[in-house]
Amino acid sequence: MDTVFICNDPLTVEWVYGRGRRERIETICSVHREVVSGEMFDTSDIADVKSIFSTWGMPALSVEQIARMPKLEALFYAAGSVKFFAAPFLERNVRVVGAWGANAVAVADFTLGQILLATKGYFRNQREFVDRTHYAEPRLGVGNYEETVALIGAGMVGANRNLLFATWG
Repeated sequence: MDTVFICNDPLTVEWVYGRGRRERIETICSVHREVVSGEMFDTSDIADVKSIFSTWGMPALSVEQIARMPKLEALFYAAGSVKFFAAPFLERNVRVVGAWGANAVAVADFTLGQILLATKGYFRNQREFVDRTHYAEPRLGVGNYEETVALIGAGMVGANRNLLFATWG
């Protein structure tokens, strides 16, 4: 076994690496059958691990825990920021690869959807439409024509507004 999936929630691994993704990894790597959580890490046979795959729910491992994997070369993290767990890996010269850039595209898509719905009045109408016996007067939003929207935030989407506009156009 030279590859292991490490995550505190095996269902998250199944969701992120589902639809054939895990199977593709298994065609090029010998993968540990079980997803290793933070709780079971210290009792798992991981001495021969060369690579780790993870996602949301990655446990923050200590330098001592990482030292139990002397052959470890790379960690592939299919989610956003790696800041909360990467330092001890980097100290041991393990390559840490994150998907924050790719993840930003999905966040931009979602953000655009929320902006379009909000300017059309969707959220207000959803709150005010209680059931089929009680109709509030539907309100139309102003729409999107010539509207200005500000993005306030950090990260890839906030720093690169072209991502957001690229998803629209």
